[in-house]
Amino acid sequence: MAVHEPKVPALERLSTIIRESGKRSVVASLRAHGTGKNLTAFSRMLFGNPPADGAAWEQAIGRIHRQGQLADECEVELYQHTDELIDAFRKARDFARFIEETEGTRQKLCFAAYN
Repeated sequence: MAVHEPKVPALERLSTIIRESGKRSVVASLRAHGTGKNLTAFSRMLFGNPPADGAAWEQAIGRIHRQGQLADECEVELYQHTDELIDAFRKARDFARFIEETEGTRQKLCFAAYN
C-alpha cells in the first residue's frame, strides 16, 4: 500500500527549498531548482544525473556559488560510473571552455579543482 503525502500547492513546493537553512541534506531536481533560486544556504551539491549542457551546469552551480555564500568553498560532486555520464560531463566542460575562449566569460565548470 502506498503512502500518499497531502497535496501541496505548486507555488509552495517551489518556495520550500529557499526556506532551508542548509543544515540538512535535501534532494532537488534541476528542473525545479536549477534556475531563479538563491541556494547559498548550501555549499555542497551531488549530481546523480548530470546534465550534458554546459549552460545547465552553470545555472545549477551558480545557485550555490554566488554572492552571499558563507562557506569558503563550494563542493560539486557527480557520479561518473558509466561511459555516458563521463561523456556528458566532458561535453559540458568542453562547451564551457568554448564559451570562455570565445566570449571571455569565466565559467564555473572550468575553474573547478578535480580530486
